[in-house]
Amino acid sequence: MRHSGWMVVMVSVVSVMTVYGVDITWQGTNNASWTASTNWVGGVVPANNATDDRAVFAVGTGGASVKVDATRSVAGLVIQRDTSFNGSSTLTLSPTGVVVSAGCSVMFNNPISSGTYSLDTGSILTFSNTVNYTGNFFLTNATINFTTRITYNNGGTFNGSGVVNYASTYTNTQNLRLTFKDTVGLAIKSEAWDPVNNNDMMLRFQGGPSTLSLEKDFNFTVSDSTVIGGTKGPLQLWNSSTTTVSGPHTLTISQLTINDGTNPTLLLDGATLTIGDGGGVAEGVYCIGGGGSVSDFNSGGAFKIAATANGGTLRVNTSPWGSNFNSSGGGIGAKISVLTNAALICNCTWTNRILKGTGSKAGLTVTEGATLGGTGIFAMASSTNGYMYTDVSGRVAPGDNGIGILTVACTNFTWNSVSTNGSKWVWDLGPNNAADKLLIDGNFKKGSAGAGKFFFDLQNVTSSGSFVLVEWTDTTTFIASDFAVLNGTGRDTFTISGKQLLLTVPPKGTMIRIF
Repeated sequence: MRHSGWMVVMVSVVSVMTVYGVDITWQGTNNASWTASTNWVGGVVPANNATDDRAVFAVGTGGASVKVDATRSVAGLVIQRDTSFNGSSTLTLSPTGVVVSAGCSVMFNNPISSGTYSLDTGSILTFSNTVNYTGNFFLTNATINFTTRITYNNGGTFNGSGVVNYASTYTNTQNLRLTFKDTVGLAIKSEAWDPVNNNDMMLRFQGGPSTLSLEKDFNFTVSDSTVIGGTKGPLQLWNSSTTTVSGPHTLTISQLTINDGTNPTLLLDGATLTIGDGGGVAEGVYCIGGGGSVSDFNSGGAFKIAATANGGTLRVNTSPWGSNFNSSGGGIGAKISVLTNAALICNCTWTNRILKGTGSKAGLTVTEGATLGGTGIFAMASSTNGYMYTDVSGRVAPGDNGIGILTVACTNFTWNSVSTNGSKWVWDLGPNNAADKLLIDGNFKKGSAGAGKFFFDLQNVTSSGSFVLVEWTDTTTFIASDFAVLNGTGRDTFTISGKQLLLTVPPKGTMIRIF
């Protein structure tokens, strides 16, 4: 005898296909065996295939405990009370998958394959055995716990909001690709991320906007160069080419680990990646060499921060180690490059350090159309009298969503004005002479002037006063007439006084007498 029929109807322009199925309810009156007919209402075990029957665990007194005592397939599971599945046999679910009611807890202690999972408010889904799936997860303020190894190299998507926890012993043995679809607000938590065999974790975003927080000691290994859609590479934040993006994706993680490789590249596509929120003991940006130790990077290595035409931002809030590059003498040296359309926001003390080689170089390069900002200290350092440089052909914008001071420490800070828009510096001015400021611990050098002048974009300033825009500790090769203003008042004037570049903006209505 079968009960509670369910039906899925698929409609197209040319045909109608109806798929019938039956809901069979668990009662567990005999024992915990899935295959015992006496444990199911009507004395009928759900058909052993992925199309006919769904197993229902209805509301009842206490929880249900089920032993999957043979390899089985089922069209779906409907969970309306706390339920645990045990045993060593695999339970394969159809795309209809698992539907978990609000507040219910589900534990899979047996192997699970395939399936789609829909979790209502406050529900908890825990996997403590092998998970091999191609379906999707739909969460409504729910929780998923993975306490075992997961195989979903080409798995489905995470949708909705909630928390996903990974066990501290979690180790992945193949490329792990997580896809987040539509509007996502998830916190991904793990005691440790331990990739093995040089495998990568890829994050893919489809639709949006999405906000993803990776907490505890989660980190990513960036190895080799990568392109969007590539099969090998590091962290990939990307938007489906067929999806209209309604807002930026944001991702917060504890660590970004830059692994030894050929100019490793972090590629962003309309995304913001934030490193560190101050809550972890091992947060920051790390460089790992072939030997697996911090501060052992190949000679002449360059870490590239890249973005597509949609832009992208790397925001570093915490970095106790910084980037410790091991660069041998005479080479190009250890370099961090911010490429066109990308932005690097430094809100911490980030040291790009070379550890050996008298002729070595440590540098930061900001290309035309890229942006360097933040409120922290970006320092080039050497323990062997190496050459330390900052070469900027792009934009400098101190602060992070407000007026701020950005400090850069190096031997020479060179500004190249390649183009008016791509090389302009974007400055905020406020009342009482408050303004963005760049502090240079070193020389402030004039580079190429292809755009004719070196432009400060004041963004239609309304404040007046005398503002210190740039300050340096050593020398400068600039003169006041090298600079010009975009979106100013038309009455703005530059002066160099001592080791400061000053901008004077007269109050509105001030008469300027021309002799």
